[in-house]
Amino acid sequence: MQYEYDALGRLTQEQTNSLKKAYSFDATGNRTQRTTTSLTTSDATDTQSLTYASDSNRLTSVNGSTLPVDAAGNHTQINGRRFTYDSQGRLSEVYQANIYKVADYKYNALGQRIIKRSYVMGSQALAGTTTYLYDSSGKLLGQTFYDGNGQKTSGQYWFWLDSMPLAQLTANFSTLGEVSSSKLIYLHVDHLNTPRLATDSSQALLWRWNSDAYGVEAPEEDVDGDGKATTITLRFPGQIYDAQTQLSYNYHRDYNPDTGRYVQSDPIGLGGGLNTFGYVSANPLRWSDPRGLAPWDWNGRGNTGVCSYYEQRVCETTGDLSDYYKRAEDICKGEDRAVNSLLTVGIASAWIRGTTNLSESDIYNKIRAELISNDKNVSSNSGPNGVTGDMIDAYHNDVFRDVGIGPLFYGGNLWPQGIPPNPVPRSGHN
Repeated sequence: MQYEYDALGRLTQEQTNSLKKAYSFDATGNRTQRTTTSLTTSDATDTQSLTYASDSNRLTSVNGSTLPVDAAGNHTQINGRRFTYDSQGRLSEVYQANIYKVADYKYNALGQRIIKRSYVMGSQALAGTTTYLYDSSGKLLGQTFYDGNGQKTSGQYWFWLDSMPLAQLTANFSTLGEVSSSKLIYLHVDHLNTPRLATDSSQALLWRWNSDAYGVEAPEEDVDGDGKATTITLRFPGQIYDAQTQLSYNYHRDYNPDTGRYVQSDPIGLGGGLNTFGYVSANPLRWSDPRGLAPWDWNGRGNTGVCSYYEQRVCETTGDLSDYYKRAEDICKGEDRAVNSLLTVGIASAWIRGTTNLSESDIYNKIRAELISNDKNVSSNSGPNGVTGDMIDAYHNDVFRDVGIGPLFYGGNLWPQGIPPNPVPRSGHN
């Protein structure tokens, strides 16, 4: 893949060996055009044109077709599907051909979708019900399916390493509600924790999602060609595909990959950015938005120049303490896989919990500055070679708490002193 960006960091072009997509934007960041060009068939070009209201960022038409909105600016009709919304601006019903209800949705007090009921087209008989289960941080743990008679039939359940989906368990249930069969598959994610591949226990590839940057293109559900589809509805972080709306449910809003926008305005107003309908500032390869509120900014690990401080400390110390400072420099630079991976999980957790809205680089820079300042203080008070492991742990806990990450994601609390990968020397053994 090849990518190009404009001066504002917006994705303007993506290219594979066979396809090129180019994006244009107006002054406020609304995408005005997407041009798709085949690199194998010279005359195959498709253009999507989008227009907006002159007094807002509301999308008014796609390729000349008007997109109606309600008084709050929520899109009420897309590609033959009509949407209605509740008093909180949550998508509550979807109709096909303007008259046939195909689904309705219920939400809890936290704004999480908890029930979907789908209906048979025409007869309006209940076709089935889906219930959703979340953990305390708001991550989706699973969805359970019931038929039109209320009989539990199957479910999909996910296993997570904080914000990274690791595996999916699909279970089928007997008429007694017991598990009659199950299948565990393993998820392989990209740099944003979006599932891209799925394999079984023998490492056979079952599922693949090679979408464009905005999530256009359906996944390949029978990669191994055995005639059995593998269904995974997870999409970008915080999103799950909904077949009835043909949108991705994104916690507080619903995302339309085709336009690269939300169909509702941001419920936190300008707190998530000046364009209240836009998705991650038109840079979906760098940012994600698991809550449907504001982008998570994975913008790198900041200024590592200050890490030279630890080179000085290596020269000033001896034994285990000197060895610690050698490792501390690598960690400071983001080059220690085990320790820095834990911090990456901690950053995502902090964004989920809302304990910081700083970007990745700002968090790293703040941690570096405070850790170095604290280390200077303790070495000044205790002597260059008098710093103990307990002192190091204490100021790390304070710093991680101060930046909003929390001591849980400081590696010194996960691994004992002096036990790899923890380089902090055991107190009394310096």
